[in-house]
Amino acid sequence: MAPPPNVMTESAAPATTDAKQAAQLAAGTPAAIAQVLSRNPYFSSLTDAQRTIVAGAFEPVKVAEGTRVITEGQTPEVFLILVHGELDVIAASGKRATLHPYDYLGFKNLFGDARAAHSIVAANRTCLLYQLHRAKFTTVLREHPDVMMGMLPALATHVPDSIDALSSKPGKAAAAAATTAGDTSTSTSPIDRALPADPARFVVKVFDAKHYQIKYFEEQNAAFGYHLDFIESKLTLETVHLCEGAHAVCTFVHDSVTREVADTLAHKYGIRLVAFRCAGFDACDVKACDEMGVSVVRVPSYSPAAIAEHAAAMMLALNRKLNWASARVHTGDFSLDGLVGFDIKGKTIGVVGTGKIGACFGQIALGFGAKVLCHDVYKNPALLANPQVQYVEMDSLLAQSDIISLHAPLLPDTFHLINATTLAKTKRGVMILNTSRGPLVDTPALIEALKTGQVGACGLDVVEGENELFFENHSDKVVTNDNIARLLAFQQNVIITAHQAYLTQEALREIATTTLRNITEFHQGKRMKSLANSVNSV
Repeated sequence: MAPPPNVMTESAAPATTDAKQAAQLAAGTPAAIAQVLSRNPYFSSLTDAQRTIVAGAFEPVKVAEGTRVITEGQTPEVFLILVHGELDVIAASGKRATLHPYDYLGFKNLFGDARAAHSIVAANRTCLLYQLHRAKFTTVLREHPDVMMGMLPALATHVPDSIDALSSKPGKAAAAAATTAGDTSTSTSPIDRALPADPARFVVKVFDAKHYQIKYFEEQNAAFGYHLDFIESKLTLETVHLCEGAHAVCTFVHDSVTREVADTLAHKYGIRLVAFRCAGFDACDVKACDEMGVSVVRVPSYSPAAIAEHAAAMMLALNRKLNWASARVHTGDFSLDGLVGFDIKGKTIGVVGTGKIGACFGQIALGFGAKVLCHDVYKNPALLANPQVQYVEMDSLLAQSDIISLHAPLLPDTFHLINATTLAKTKRGVMILNTSRGPLVDTPALIEALKTGQVGACGLDVVEGENELFFENHSDKVVTNDNIARLLAFQQNVIITAHQAYLTQEALREIATTTLRNITEFHQGKRMKSLANSVNSV
């Protein structure tokens, strides 16, 4: 009996204190083994009946203190779950880690041979292990095809990486596959970057954490139980050292996951999950994460209404000059000169990007009695079916719209979508709204258009270069970003908010919940593209 070389450890069930259950675990009854398997990510997708079948192929093994369960260099053919006791993982250079109930190891050994890179020794008392031999597992899959089908999520997630790691020639691809599978024989990741099944032991470092986000994460985490470590700093190459001890990192829109950061996460700290708690991930080098086996997830939708309503609020405030009017009244100026607006009813509003947020803003615009023009490569079926909405080419939208609201993602084709050329095609005095991504707008071109009156007003919740300013208090400093400083000089017809369009109770709650669900999927065994909200390409 010998366990595998890949020491990817995850707790499979909480330790039991009930004497009867403890006796059943010690006896290794099928019911006891099935109960343990129900909490193991490789077998959790099976039905109770299927798990009972698999449990019948396992056998309990007791190992005395000091016994060498596996010797470095062996080629084991078993999958093991530690039920009682502790196992030390020992390399030639000394002890590397300790395995606890109910960590597991060796799933890949059920599918191929690999030499063990470490020795495994029973630590301080008699250990109880449940072991599954490759031959018995193969028989189960052959005789019970439904079990094979039930395990497809785990097999699709883990087995290809394991096979690649065993059969590929040495190189980056093989190393990436090996590290994805947790194969410490070829990975440079620390062996103790295991995934404990107990959520309380699963550490998530939450970067760029603000009190208004922490409140909702703590509230929603009550149902998940993860160990959340909130860090005020943004994730950068200079702060990545704060990830030590984590099993996953949670990032926000301005956190930087460059190739260097991804490499450090994967190969120095053994971290395989970056969970963005936002929709955008343009600050992440996804290609590098793909190569290094780092799963990247996001929150694709949290509250489209929150952002759409914020865009509408800026539209109303700019039109009726509410900011300027309020500021004047507070100085004792109750005159109405310079405060004339226009009826939105009957005006033409152009919506660029008609995903969930853009579609929601379009519905709001219709509620005001405006004519709505839309432009998007992918047309929204709900808007297409609405006779009050018309899809047009971009030039037509620019020429006809009194108000243009941007809701497109930041892509190579949408970078500086609003520029000197496109602004010249708009109606004179057009209002521009941007609650999507700052680089959709060429800021110097927008400033020039404001100076000439080609753009009559603009509302910006996102701005190029916002990373160095937004989400922090700089009231005691000079704004050194020239473009933002120049925009702030337009006090009457420019509104800038600090990327707060999403900031509602409902959105914050949904962001926290979806992020924690994403982490749970990873915790339960899914990786890369198999994760529901993955942005990986592999």
